[in-house]
Amino acid sequence: MVSFRLVGLAAASLLVAFGVLAPATARNPVKARVSFQSQVKPIFASKCIGCHSKSSPGGGLALDSTAGIKKGGDSGKLYVAGKSSQSLITKRLKGEGGERMPYGGAALPAAQINLVKKWIDEGAKF
Repeated sequence: MVSFRLVGLAAASLLVAFGVLAPATARNPVKARVSFQSQVKPIFASKCIGCHSKSSPGGGLALDSTAGIKKGGDSGKLYVAGKSSQSLITKRLKGEGGERMPYGGAALPAAQINLVKKWIDEGAKF
C-alpha cells in the first residue's frame, strides 16, 4: 500500500521537474512578504502617529487604524496598491512632491522606506 506522504512527495517532485513549483535555492530564494503588522505598523507607530492619529489627525490623516490608512488624508489616498512609485506616502517619505515626512524630524532610514514601498508593491495587505 502506497502512503499518501509518498504520493505527495512524488507529485511535488513532478511539479519541480516541470518548473511549476521551484525549490528554494541560492539561485531561487523564497522571498518573504512584508508583514504590515510586524514590519510596517511599528514604523508608523514610532515615526508617524505622533502627528497622524485619530486623536491628532494632521492633514486629516490617521495612521493608527486600518480604516484611517485606507481612507488617506486631505492630500488624497495614501497609497496605490501595487504601485509604490505612484503612492503619496512613498513620495512624502522621500521628500518628493511636498513636505518630507516625518515633518520636522529625521528622515526615515532607506531600509524603512524600502519596507513601506515593498509592502505597497506587494498589494498593501493588512
